[in-house]
Amino acid sequence: MRRRRQNRKGAPGRVLCPMLAFVLAAVFVIGTPHLSGVAWAVELDRKCSVQIAPVSEGGSMTEDQPGEKVDLNIDLYLVAKARAVSGHDMYDYFVEKDSPYYTVVSGCVRENGGWEYEDDLEGLIFRCSTEIEGDGWEELAREAASAALNGETVLSPDAGGEAGSTLTDLNPGLYLAVARGSELEDRVDYMTVGEDAEGNQDIFTIAYTDAFTYRFRPQLFSLPAKEPENGTVSTANGGEWLYALNGAELKFEQEPRRTSLEIVKNLTRYAGPAAFVFEVEAREGDDVVYSDIITFSFDENAGNSRTVVLEDKIPVGADVTVTEVYSGASYSLTGVAAGPSDGIEKNPEGTIYTADLSSGRATITNISSGEPARVVFTNDYNSSGNGGGAVTNHFERDGAEAEWTWNQYQYNAGAGRWEWNGALPAVKDATVR
Repeated sequence: MRRRRQNRKGAPGRVLCPMLAFVLAAVFVIGTPHLSGVAWAVELDRKCSVQIAPVSEGGSMTEDQPGEKVDLNIDLYLVAKARAVSGHDMYDYFVEKDSPYYTVVSGCVRENGGWEYEDDLEGLIFRCSTEIEGDGWEELAREAASAALNGETVLSPDAGGEAGSTLTDLNPGLYLAVARGSELEDRVDYMTVGEDAEGNQDIFTIAYTDAFTYRFRPQLFSLPAKEPENGTVSTANGGEWLYALNGAELKFEQEPRRTSLEIVKNLTRYAGPAAFVFEVEAREGDDVVYSDIITFSFDENAGNSRTVVLEDKIPVGADVTVTEVYSGASYSLTGVAAGPSDGIEKNPEGTIYTADLSSGRATITNISSGEPARVVFTNDYNSSGNGGGAVTNHFERDGAEAEWTWNQYQYNAGAGRWEWNGALPAVKDATVR
């Protein structure tokens, strides 16, 4: 549980500390003139600019870095204005009472240690104290992002553009930077909400390449700023004010992009309980990146069609094979088909669907991130009268350190149905794994 520290409210006019200039991003200011050692008074009537470095697979973009460039847009939201501190070469933050950020910012700085604040007739003046910790800035960014992206009212950014471009004509103040895929314009498409280890709500924004998903945390920064000194970014540092910041780097998580696969088993005629077993394998080159065994079991209550969806299991770009390795003792395979689940005959992004009845195999080459792929296997009763069945061994555990539990799904001749030996639920139509 997070510890809460008592607030320490300062008297009006008292200079309590400088605030951080770039507070969450790992920032590198490049291409700026050599510092003269002379501190010039901050000019809050002067416009500012910022350039946030583009991102490629593996990290922030450099000239010789390989990897696909992430198609990324940066939206800037002005959370608080800059307000000069009389007699001092620094500024505080000011959020007006009618600002959409007032409630969340006010609650954050009042309830958590590390912030100093003063109430004003028109709003709230706030600044960091010398005791502020990184999670204080992270919480403020989280609250500001909640107001901007997750409220009932959709807020429009104050500025924005492609990552790598220079965003100009910015008023001094505290900004929230939100990175998102350029093609993702609706917040429901690029925003996700989760919880961190302490149960705090975390907001992430999303961007995609063909092979990867990128998750960005909204980040705060201030304009104007000063050069870092000994790894610390503060307006108390020496040197000139920087009204143009170049090369700010985003913090993000990168993971392989995955897609779904739908497997359908149809029976032309039902003639008694039967089980059908499929082997699913996905490869990237010579490496097996996904493998599973799927069993479809039919009884008199199952109908003539069953479906299993492997949801977000298959790495995008992999070559997938689905093979019917057991067709039931009294049934013969009569049809195999493969294609996108929307039924439209197309090969998105170079994906190729093939089906081979003789081998009982469907193949998806270079499986795409678009509409999930679907494979359909059809069997008919062959009048052989042979009996038979199958047993599915099921293993699972709750967490990486937990012990494995085992169960079986098999045909109960006395009850005339397929069931689990233990308490696990029976497989149902459209089961998602």
